[in-house]
Amino acid sequence: MNPQPLRPVIQRSGRLSIGAVDGFLDDWIAQFASRRAFLRIDGRPVLSLLNVTDFDKLYGTDGFLFLLQYIRRKLVSHFGVNPFLIGVFPLIDEYHTRILQRLPVDAVTGYGMLPDWEGPPVQWYGELIPKRVAEWHRLQQRLRIPFLPVVCAGWDATLRGAPVADIRQVRGFPWRPIVAGVTPQLFGRFLDEAIAFNERWHPAHRVVFLHAYNEWTEASAIEPSERFGSGFLEQIHARSRQLEGVL
Repeated sequence: MNPQPLRPVIQRSGRLSIGAVDGFLDDWIAQFASRRAFLRIDGRPVLSLLNVTDFDKLYGTDGFLFLLQYIRRKLVSHFGVNPFLIGVFPLIDEYHTRILQRLPVDAVTGYGMLPDWEGPPVQWYGELIPKRVAEWHRLQQRLRIPFLPVVCAGWDATLRGAPVADIRQVRGFPWRPIVAGVTPQLFGRFLDEAIAFNERWHPAHRVVFLHAYNEWTEASAIEPSERFGSGFLEQIHARSRQLEGVL
């Protein structure tokens, strides 16, 4: 009689192995988490996992739960403290909410989360901001852990696709949607909404996820540019005392 395996077995080849997890975590510790300036929340090193819903699909709930437990044990062994695990996901909807409700992570945040993906080909930044903020509040009401708000600096991924004469004639990523009307001032307003959200729901965790520092092929970069200069960074700096950290 064969003994029961000590951990879930990944059936198909080419998937994540424990050795690969160890290698990733060892490199992450050596190159990033061991640095004095590395982000910590409540004194705990922060590790973000993208995309948690993809992990759940790939390995199943039991396999992903085991992976999270393994990561915690390894990092506790190294640091002597429990890591602060943040699950990153792409979309606020019923499917993703159900997964987030059962994950043993310390907080969640989003990647992008700006356009209405099934909406019109061109959308307006100033109109999308209140929609996304309202979604934050609805989601947080259903979670037992903090949702750390994500502030996105824009969206236009058409650089990733072949040239087309009219984006109305194509569907989906990377050609559409495009977000127009982005300004550093509106980005600053988005930041203010995120700061107010944290203050309302979890004032002990004043962290905002920024999308993104250098995502040039998504037109979502906050680093200095010919178009905006250092406008995005200036908006962040003006509010730095109200933030514990940015991811």
